[in-house]
Order: sequence, then C-alpha cells, then structure tokens
Amino acid sequence: MNPIILETMNDIINQVETREWNRVNDHRQRVVKKMKNQSQKIEYWKTATGEAEDRLDEQMLLNENMKDDWVVATEKIGQENSDLHNEIKRLKKSHAETCSYWRIKVMSVEEENKCLKNELSVKHPVIFQKTYQLQRDEIEKLKDEIKKLKTALKNSSGSFKCEKCNIHLTGDDIYRSVDECEGRLMCESCWVVC
Repeated sequence: MNPIILETMNDIINQVETREWNRVNDHRQRVVKKMKNQSQKIEYWKTATGEAEDRLDEQMLLNENMKDDWVVATEKIGQENSDLHNEIKRLKKSHAETCSYWRIKVMSVEEENKCLKNELSVKHPVIFQKTYQLQRDEIEKLKDEIKKLKTALKNSSGSFKCEKCNIHLTGDDIYRSVDECEGRLMCESCWVVC
C-alpha cells in the first residue's frame, strides 16, 4: 500500500479516535457535572428536610403541651362551673329557708293578732270598736297616700335604682315594684327572687 494513503488513513483514524475521545470525555464531564449538581440538590433537600422534621417535631411537642394545658384549663373551668352551680343551689336553698321562716313568723304574728282582736272584742268591745275604727281610718289614709305616691312615682322622670342590687330601673320595673312589691323599688330579677 502506498505510504501516503497509509499515512492519510492513519491521520483519519487518529482524527476519528481523537474526536470520539473528545466526545466521550465531554459526555463524561457533563455526566459528572450533572451528578455533582444532583448531589448538591440531594444534600440541600436532606438538610431542608431535616430542618423541617425538626420544626415539625418542635410543633408536635408544642401541640402536645398545648393539649395538656387545654385539658387542665377545661378541668379547671368544669370545677369552677360545678362550684358555682353548688353555690347557686346553696343560696337558693338558703333563700327558700329564709322565706319559709319569715312566712311562718308572719303567720304566727297574724294568728297572734287575731287572738288579741278576739280577746279585745270580747273583754272590751267599746275599746275594740274605737281602735278598729281608728285603724280603718288610718289604713284608708295610708291607702290614699300610697295612691298619690304611686301616681307621682309613675309620672316622675327621675332616675331610680333597685333597692337590692342598685341597677337602674326601667318603667316596667317601677310599675311592677309599685303595684306588687309593697312600695319597694326592685328590678325584675330581684322582684322574681322576692
């Protein structure tokens, strides 16, 4: 074979081999660079995931603590509610006993007055008649005075307060108090208890 052809063939083979070597080497460098980038991304996401897991653990611990606090607060509120309920029951019972006591007292005084009237009417009928007439006249005068005071109170534009709890009264409260609470000015809630 001709040496020029042989040399040309060798040059062509060398050029092909060099081109192939460069191509493979470039490809290898691109793959290595891509792998480095992916490794960096993996490291970044590992770090980010670890931090996120740490924050999640902290949040879960905080949630657990808040849950415990919530349970304690709920139990405390339940206990306070129970205590208030028991206090209300005790106060209602005490109020009922007090009302009952005074009803019995009033009934015994009324009974005593009846007995005294009967005794007075039997032993001293004239004195009884005069006393009875004076009492009736006094009662009539007091009723007239009460009517005048009721009218003046209802027509008044003043500011009134409940005698028990000191809150301002509405017009309805004043009318109810004047009509049914024996002249005492009371709000509706105090009037219901009375």
